[in-house]
Amino acid sequence: MIENIQILRGFAAINVVLFHIILTASTYNQNTNLLLLIENFGSSGVDIFFVISGFIITYSQSINKKKIFDFLVLRFIRIIPVYWFLTSIFALLFFFFSSSFRERTINLEHVFYSFFFVSNISLSAPPVIIPGWTLEYEMIFYFLFSISLLIKNLKLKFIYLFISISLTAFFLKEFKIFEFLFGIICALIYLNCHISKKNSFIILFVSIIFFFITIVNKSFLYNYFIWGFSSFLLVLSLIYLPQIKSQIFIYLGNASYSIYLIQIFTIPIFYKLSSKFLLKLNSDIVALICLLFSVITGCLLHLFIEKPLIHSLKKTLKTTINK
Repeated sequence: MIENIQILRGFAAINVVLFHIILTASTYNQNTNLLLLIENFGSSGVDIFFVISGFIITYSQSINKKKIFDFLVLRFIRIIPVYWFLTSIFALLFFFFSSSFRERTINLEHVFYSFFFVSNISLSAPPVIIPGWTLEYEMIFYFLFSISLLIKNLKLKFIYLFISISLTAFFLKEFKIFEFLFGIICALIYLNCHISKKNSFIILFVSIIFFFITIVNKSFLYNYFIWGFSSFLLVLSLIYLPQIKSQIFIYLGNASYSIYLIQIFTIPIFYKLSSKFLLKLNSDIVALICLLFSVITGCLLHLFIEKPLIHSLKKTLKTTINK
């Protein structure tokens, strides 16, 4: 495990959750002031996730080669259990208590397509667990990458991945998919080159500068392009810099998937309650309390649901997961 990348996962998840908290707060007339200044930055968490995913998948496969079937099984075990669990819970709550969901509507068809990660493609709508829209692109990337395992020549493998990911991005009109390529390039650099600590700090500094510019200028060269490039530089620098060994930060990274998904429950529940009981508190403080609530709930979900589900499937299928 590369500790800095694991910690970055936690940062990215919390970043996205904070972004959605700021948006939700405004719908409850609890507009934040200080946090609103960094609202735009929150969206970059998804870009960081995609670059990390491209890096981890490529790096893991290079040091522990898997066949196509094994590779896909390992990915499915990592992604599907907690996602299906939360999708089922959300669907049941909606069908029994639909009046509590404000303007949100779903139906059985929507649930079905969400389970199989094709909601965006089939319905042009995000899945039941809205943050799961990123997982639909992750699944596409996994399938494209799995096919590349049939190609032995490294150059041909990269050419295939470049073409297949590019065609997918243009076909789906979602150019964030290119960021998986940035992650693959990070892995190839890491496996074949050395970057000094000094140059790594320079790369990190440049990344931070680009991120900062997008905070103050929301239209800066179409942020998703800049975020993708900035995320590439961020991941590249962190894999070479001294590794942070903080167990708390690493645990947040381990729990990042649960933190990322659970927000679909924690944020609306929190603001339904805060709009009645915390009206006298500063809106920025309320938002930070909501963030803490979401992170803690995500960690508990990871500990008591996600880990046991994965462990059970690993044991059943007699396989292991690269973390």
